[in-house]
Amino acid sequence: MSTELVKQQQDDNRPALQKYTNYLQSQPPKSEIQVNAMAGNSKYLPISFIEMQLDELFFGIWSTDKFQYSQIGNEIVGSIELRVFHPVAKEWITRTGAAGVMIQFKKGSDVTDYNQKIANTLVKDFPHLKAECLKNAARSLGKIFGRDLNRKFEDSYTPLLKEKPVNE
Repeated sequence: MSTELVKQQQDDNRPALQKYTNYLQSQPPKSEIQVNAMAGNSKYLPISFIEMQLDELFFGIWSTDKFQYSQIGNEIVGSIELRVFHPVAKEWITRTGAAGVMIQFKKGSDVTDYNQKIANTLVKDFPHLKAECLKNAARSLGKIFGRDLNRKFEDSYTPLLKEKPVNE
């Protein structure tokens, strides 16, 4: 296939790519936004919403890979790669997400005393870490995944291509 033909096909796809990207920059439904009173009333989207949005917007063609973690004091930190198959670009896109969560200890205890760790706390703390890493990766795909929640300053997507009039 000639380079010129490939370029023409790519150029023809730009309006559809822009329209899809513009949709990803939509605000999430207000009914899905939750408030975490334990974290200064910060706003967040539940992992169930994020996963369902990935299913809906990428037709279920997404996966996670390379989940890594380590412990620092009473916290576990990690990263994960989110892979989505872009339905317009027809190629895989990868985003990396990172997060940290606390390992819960008994109230008032010294966090260096692991005998004070709440029994079986990692049963919920470890999956919480993975969920937070996934949510962080998804945010980089667009506002619909909560990109600008809790940000003091936010930018708006400005399409580069002008829409053609309908009668052309």
